[in-house]
Amino acid sequence: MPVSDIAPPIEPPSVLVVDDDERLLEALTRVLERQGYRVLPATDAEQAMGQAERHLPDLALVSLELGDPDANPQLLSQLRRALPETVCIVLTAEGNAARAFAALNAGAYDYFETPIRDWDRFGQVMRNAWLVRELRRERDRLRDLASLHGSVGLENIIGHSLPIQRVRELLVQVAGIRVPVLVLGESGTGKELVARALHAASPWCDEPFVDVNCAAIPAQLLESELFGHERGAFSGAEQRKAGLLEVAGSGTIFLDEIGELPLELQAKLLRVLGSGAFRRVGATRSIPWQARLVTATNRDLTAMTRTGAFREDLLYRLNVIDIQVPPLRDRREDIPLLVWFFIDRFNRTHGRAVRRITPPALARLCRADWRDNNVRQLENAVERAMVLARSDELGVELFADRLPQEAPVDGLQPGPGGPKLEPGLLELDYREAKQLVVTRFSRAYIEARLARSGGNIAEAARRSGQERPNFRKLMKRFGVRAPSEK
Repeated sequence: MPVSDIAPPIEPPSVLVVDDDERLLEALTRVLERQGYRVLPATDAEQAMGQAERHLPDLALVSLELGDPDANPQLLSQLRRALPETVCIVLTAEGNAARAFAALNAGAYDYFETPIRDWDRFGQVMRNAWLVRELRRERDRLRDLASLHGSVGLENIIGHSLPIQRVRELLVQVAGIRVPVLVLGESGTGKELVARALHAASPWCDEPFVDVNCAAIPAQLLESELFGHERGAFSGAEQRKAGLLEVAGSGTIFLDEIGELPLELQAKLLRVLGSGAFRRVGATRSIPWQARLVTATNRDLTAMTRTGAFREDLLYRLNVIDIQVPPLRDRREDIPLLVWFFIDRFNRTHGRAVRRITPPALARLCRADWRDNNVRQLENAVERAMVLARSDELGVELFADRLPQEAPVDGLQPGPGGPKLEPGLLELDYREAKQLVVTRFSRAYIEARLARSGGNIAEAARRSGQERPNFRKLMKRFGVRAPSEK
């Protein structure tokens, strides 16, 4: 994603701006409208509440220097009560930090001192606030979706890209049906998260969720771990032990790295799936089994069946429903939401107070090629940056040691005999793949033209063979801003 922030939606974000200084109010309105926001101006608390109730703004920019200083904290509290999801930023005079900190403790997202001298930083604060609003809106939508199924398990699957929407839709479809599910995807894409969400969205979500990493348990111990054993079944078996299949009860058992399961245990698991029962090691009596089986792997099981490393009949049993978790490079539009999700989490878990990420840093995260470890790698980079940060802002220098190289912009990769498509594009139909490639190319082309023209829109349009109004429309469509507008 080659732009420094998410392209605005079709309906521009709305901002309630409250200030009794008409010159400043006019300047703020002009700057924000140029940046693509819809401004709702107000000069006092009464007008502000009226605008808020009529328009339900996404953001609120509230001056703490209105005529009645005692009423200003009350106005912020009123807005917070009336619009709990609106992200509030306060304006305060220079040297009045105590009032600003009090506003932050009252729930404001950030503050800015007036007179405003650094308009670039002001625009950055507004863009970050809008991203936080988008994350809250996404959480609300997922909470509503999950509540329809009596669970909040889908809340943690963050993103509004088409591939991740398909994952959520499939989870909702199969959550209430007790069939085996195979979760496929590269390392670090969130396969276990999908398995847990599937369990949490199911009618048996109150039953156990048991996860087993087949690659982390020695082969000689794995059978006993899964099936349990009777006393005296083997040397060292001094008492009866219930296996994890039994512990799962009527809940869900998740076998991660299923491709590492030894062939002997593959045969036993196949019998369990066929008969609905299993035996502890050394037992003569079968135990009924009714848990849902979810498996996951980043290996090509079909190729493994050809070499005899994985049983083909077991693959058919496991693959009743398969869920393909997309790699991060195929859902780059979700990266800003994921970054803010991690910032919010680590602020709470590590006691940090990060409120901003610079546009160059966010742009670089969006362009990076995360194929080594996908979302897990992105999460690690954000956590490290937050631990090392000495202020409430994350700059690109904090990510320098953890950023992979940039990914190809146009979706093509060089290869013998000519360019090859990114593998992820072949998971989309022709129309969707074409739209993704065209969007990436268009953004990169427009930004490059503007850079080469020194930010002069008229010159960039001329060199592109476009009329200036048409070039402006392309900029708006693909979420590109000229340097003077950022």
